[in-house]
Amino acid sequence: MDVPPPTSTKIPFSHTPTQLPLRLLSLPPSLLSLLTTPSSSPAPTLLLKSAAPPSTIHPSDQTYNAVLCTPTETYTLRQVYSSNSIFLVRPDACAGVTAIATAAATLELLPAPADAARTRAQLKSRLPAWTGCDHDDFHERDAQRVARARLLADTPVSAAEFGAAWDALWAFERFERAWVPRATVVEDALRQMVAAGAAAEKFWLVDIVDAVCDDADGGDAGVTPEGLVRALVRDTCVWSPDERWAVVPRRWARVAARAVLEAYEDVRKAGGIGEWGVHSGTKDFMYISFMTKWKEAVPEGCRSVCKLELIKDFYMLPTPSTIRYVENPNFTTDVPTDITDITNGAAATPSTSAPTPAAASKPTGALPIRNKWHEKFRKDKK
Repeated sequence: MDVPPPTSTKIPFSHTPTQLPLRLLSLPPSLLSLLTTPSSSPAPTLLLKSAAPPSTIHPSDQTYNAVLCTPTETYTLRQVYSSNSIFLVRPDACAGVTAIATAAATLELLPAPADAARTRAQLKSRLPAWTGCDHDDFHERDAQRVARARLLADTPVSAAEFGAAWDALWAFERFERAWVPRATVVEDALRQMVAAGAAAEKFWLVDIVDAVCDDADGGDAGVTPEGLVRALVRDTCVWSPDERWAVVPRRWARVAARAVLEAYEDVRKAGGIGEWGVHSGTKDFMYISFMTKWKEAVPEGCRSVCKLELIKDFYMLPTPSTIRYVENPNFTTDVPTDITDITNGAAATPSTSAPTPAAASKPTGALPIRNKWHEKFRKDKK
């Protein structure tokens, strides 16, 4: 059987003198599925954001000038050039086609790996610190105020990633401006919450807010902000179906320990002494003073979980009698998975004496025991 020769069809082709601007987007499967999957909810909003300044982003990302954000994910944009031009055409009156736009490059979207620590660092660098004292210049800096919505629009991450960083920093809004609290403010707020009744088996959030945030004059900068109290309750307690909150001992203890250790650093740098156990000639927190402060910031019924094993991921013992905060960019209120000997209130109350020398050389270790100085004195006397 003879195969007929192939036939060719000629299509007249022309192009307009002025080409329209054109950018082609190459969508990854995850984003394509998000846009095309039928759903009863409204279509997701996609945002194009300028990438962070080179000094604040990871070196590997400095080639990207913009990102595309969905509600939950972030994609970097990369321009890929091609040796073959791509034409956008339309039919013309002569049964041909006319090129109305030319694309010499394609914008490629690449999923950006989530980096919670980096996002927190970016956000924290843009937030002023709430010190808990009166600020006479609050209303003199109106032009510098940045609200949460503005920060979200300017931060090159998705709304979900931004929200996680905001919550991790215990950030809040007050005086129409976003703030991040100093550790001394967090430590003080925790003690106020305990005194206000957060130590009860269950409590109403509104009762704690009313007691701690008694802002009767409507504008006192020294009052503990309501947004901070709500953030701490969210991280240290669990919500029950009856709309009340219950303290989670280990979460509260971890948050309190971190606040106390960081607060000490703030006090030391500011030249504070006395009740914080700051002594001349030392840069580290006295261990006994730390344990006292830690327990003061924890509800009485939860103090039995105040053990060093609970905070093994953000402290070290420089000497047998001192403790130092070690910043953990991946800090969470959840207890490390390798801690198995601490239960919600079931553990024995730890000693408040200094750690042993063996424990001082490690970030973790057995609970400290009392130094038998009287026995050493008796041997020397003989």
